Order: sequence, then structure tokens, then C-alpha cells
Amino acid sequence: MENLEQCINIIKEAAEKNVDVIVFPEKAITIHDSVEIPISGTLTEFPVPADNEDLYNKVLVDLSTAAKTYEMYVVVNLRERVNCTTPNENRKCPGKQVYLFNTNVVFDRKGAVIMRASKYHLFFEPEFTEEIYPNVSKFSTDFNVTFGAVISFDLLFTIPTGELVTQMQLKNIIMTSNWCPEPPFLGSIQTQNAFQFGYNVNFLVAGRNDWANGNSGSGIYSGKAGALVSIIKNITNYRLLVAEVPKTPGKVGSNTNLYYYNTDTINFFSYTDSAQ
Repeated sequence: MENLEQCINIIKEAAEKNVDVIVFPEKAITIHDSVEIPISGTLTEFPVPADNEDLYNKVLVDLSTAAKTYEMYVVVNLRERVNCTTPNENRKCPGKQVYLFNTNVVFDRKGAVIMRASKYHLFFEPEFTEEIYPNVSKFSTDFNVTFGAVISFDLLFTIPTGELVTQMQLKNIIMTSNWCPEPPFLGSIQTQNAFQFGYNVNFLVAGRNDWANGNSGSGIYSGKAGALVSIIKNITNYRLLVAEVPKTPGKVGSNTNLYYYNTDTINFFSYTDSAQ
């Protein structure tokens, strides 16, 4: 899994910039491989894969180790496998078969898995199953910010995105994305800007750059202040976006620093904490 190694190298590079949260794009790490995430069984008792290598897939162990080593919140999107052909302690199974889910997973600074949530609304993804048992896709940090997390096409629907920003009134939203643009009104950067401005939220979008299929677009936004940094590429290359984001959306001071860093892996961005 060459791109897994590249992702870990990016976490190391981001740590040198004192990044608090790093987000990877949808389908960026295990495009052709699936991972079992034992959310109700093993993970409850042993929440840090880095400390229990014999219990977890290498992908979870390596990402947990990186989050723990560099003391960073790591948000990744994985191809989750749930085997329901035999009794399964980890998930309620609607039928006896193997299910694949498009899933976001969050590790905290200690390497523990603190959130797992799957995509509700699939977009021409016949290999995946929509989330069967919806859960709350949010997580809290040690710098007093609670993030909601969504996956690409889910952005356009009341569940889960509308609930996060209206009912829960969260002001910090993360999106892992492999956005398929639909001109004239659903371009990636265009849609990101419209969402964050309309709801006046901090919006952190990591978009997979697959220009051959029209997929691109990443950005870091802060409410009425607009894009702190955003990018859409017409060639297949890669960039890490880092910005200092105010806790209060739109309250961007003159001392806000923007950083740009070229990398040799898939589009990423990172979030750094700043004064309120």
C-alpha cells in the first residue's frame, strides 16, 4: 500500500508545521483494499490499534501509530468490510453476506479511534452499501472544538449534514471528498464556498485529485471570510494545504498565516488551531 506510506510521510511533514488536525480525501488510502473496523467489540476494549497490533489490520495500526507519534488528529476515509456470513459482534447484520462501506475514521492524538461513520448517500458506487444504522458523525478535540464529519455527496442532504449544522449547530465541518462536478451549479470549489458561506461555518475539505475523471478541489474556509486557501487542479499532481483557522468562523485576523506545501501524494489539507 504505497499511498498509505505516503500518507504517513505527510503526517510527519504536517507535524513540523504544528498541525492539530489533518484530513485525507475520500478513497485516498485503501482504494482497492478493505479494512475491518470492530466498532462494538475489540475497539471498545482496545481503542488504540497502535498498542494492539495483533488485533487490527495494518492500515489501522500504521495510521494509529502515526497519530500517536506525531500527536495529531487524523481523519481518513477507508473501504470498510463487515463480514456478516458468521455471527458478528461488531455490527448488527441485516443479512448473511459481506458488506462494504465508504467510511470515515478519526484517530486522536493518542492513536485511539474516536469516530467511525459511513456514507449515507452513495454516488454511482455499486460496490458499497449505504449506512444501515446511522450514527452521529462528530468528534471533540482537546482544543475545545467539536467537528462534524461528512463524506462528499452527503453534503447535499439533510441527513447527515443538515442535522450537524442546524440541529446540533456545529460550526466546524470536515469533508472527505472525491467530488464529481455537475456543471453549471455543482462544481467542487463552487459548492464548498456556497455551503460554508451559507451556514457561516469553518469548512475543511480534502478532495481527491483524479483529473482524468474530473475529480478535484480542496479548500479551507472560514464562514463569511471565505476561502483561506483553496485549489482545483487540471493536471494530476498533489499539494498539502495548511492554514490557521479561527475558532469563530469568519473572524480572521491580520496575523493569520497561510502555508502551501508541495507533496508527492494525494491532495490533503490540515487545520491548525488559532486564537478565538
